[in-house]
Amino acid sequence: MPASEGYDREKGELRSPGPQKQKSLPAAVARQDLGGKGGRPTAEVVAEILASIRAQTSRDFSHYKMTTVERRIERRMRRLQIRDSAAYAALVGQDLGELQRLADDLLIGVTSFFRDPNLFVRLSEIVLPEIFERKAAGERPRIWVPGCSTGEEAYSLAMILHEAMEARNCHYVVQIFATDIDEQAILTARQGSYGPQIEERVDSERLQRYFQVVDGRYQISKRLRGMCLFAVHDLVKDPPFAQLDLISCRNLLIYEPRGPAAPVYDL
Repeated sequence: MPASEGYDREKGELRSPGPQKQKSLPAAVARQDLGGKGGRPTAEVVAEILASIRAQTSRDFSHYKMTTVERRIERRMRRLQIRDSAAYAALVGQDLGELQRLADDLLIGVTSFFRDPNLFVRLSEIVLPEIFERKAAGERPRIWVPGCSTGEEAYSLAMILHEAMEARNCHYVVQIFATDIDEQAILTARQGSYGPQIEERVDSERLQRYFQVVDGRYQISKRLRGMCLFAVHDLVKDPPFAQLDLISCRNLLIYEPRGPAAPVYDL
């Protein structure tokens, strides 16, 4: 990323607890579980769990939709067969490995190409032509995709941008800044390799034009990868990008309320 963007990615990844052997539950947790109360985690329990994650990883999930956080906690509890949410909170406080696994689960990576297709049609027919009209020769359209996950939203934008420029017989050096707090998701996005399930979202013409089949997977073309700059970025802590023509945060706003996205609204 250009140095002028000024992003400090220090501590941008979760601390690795290192390889750990599978352990039985601590005795105190096991005793609590025997009297399992069941039910959805209370607000107090959720707050305790999130405080433990924040203390160990510096990541703040308190702005996430609470229903989403609760579902992720309940899923971990089911896998460990823990019925009492207070017992699970105690486990997270004692076991860095389980804390890491829950934190990874909370980094929601569900996304797809051309999510909400009608939105991309409107972008292509209305928004992008207006951006091009404002640009003088040599100027670069700048687009930011916060919460980009594994890159599908950014690459979808790159496709319609390329198509829109061809339709207008113009060419701009487009910069799509795609960011996410999840370092592993960013690595996947940079690789630009996707399974055959994308055939359900990307039509055959675009598949042929913008992808190559490599070992049974679809590899995004160098042309589109050159339009996208992927970087680790914490939307809550790091400064937002500036001098933008478009912010695309469809994937972000599905899972997070206005809290984490406030810097986006304020631009």
